[in-house]
Amino acid sequence: MDLNYIYKKVISEGFYIQKDLITTEEYQKARIESKDFFKKNINKLNELPKALRGNVGAGMRDIFGYSSTKNWKIYRACYFPWNQIETTLINTISLSRKLSMIRNEINGFKKDIGTLINPNGYIQYTSLSLYPRDGGFLHRHFDAHSKDSKFKLIHFKVELTHKSKDYDEGGFYIWNNSGEMIDVSSLAKPRDVIFFNGENYHEIKPIKGKEGRIALFEIPTYVNQRSREIDYAGDGESKLIKLKRKIKSFVNL
Repeated sequence: MDLNYIYKKVISEGFYIQKDLITTEEYQKARIESKDFFKKNINKLNELPKALRGNVGAGMRDIFGYSSTKNWKIYRACYFPWNQIETTLINTISLSRKLSMIRNEINGFKKDIGTLINPNGYIQYTSLSLYPRDGGFLHRHFDAHSKDSKFKLIHFKVELTHKSKDYDEGGFYIWNNSGEMIDVSSLAKPRDVIFFNGENYHEIKPIKGKEGRIALFEIPTYVNQRSREIDYAGDGESKLIKLKRKIKSFVNL
């Protein structure tokens, strides 16, 4: 596998599919785990919080949620690097983090960036999603880094259910650098990994039929900085003294 070649293809065309990057064993374990997970948990719809999209706090618990809005219809499980790995998805989460290290190297990072919280709050966390068979979707959008970033926002995706086999219509679409809409779900096969530029438009068109679309990727983001500002230095002090110190710290910023 030529990492520089993958980078050049993603930058010049908007995406690249690396064939057979995942072993058969890795793929089968992740597919079985993921299908079992959703089968056991989607019946708890009334108990689920909203699916997570942004506003990640340092140290927060893993979360499994559901949302159906004008922007998306999705079940999403999110797993953060500071938590113990969910045992029922250990192969799936481990695969995602392994591929994230490859993606980091493609993008010119150290391979383990995001596995711990960087000083600027940067992390990467695992997202396992089910777009349900009755119209699950994600609206057309593009992603972006902060304005001072010097790096392209290269994502990877692993499809664990497949168009024409596990669902009939919809799937993952990318607009390439020529502005053409590409049906990537029809191109990607089991064991393939999709690398793409998150700054290009992409969407999940409404899923119809059979089992729905299950996909895996690692989300690069920044934790909410306020979640890191809890004051432990004065344990045992009165709330008033802590408040005065916090105000003084804020004024001196």
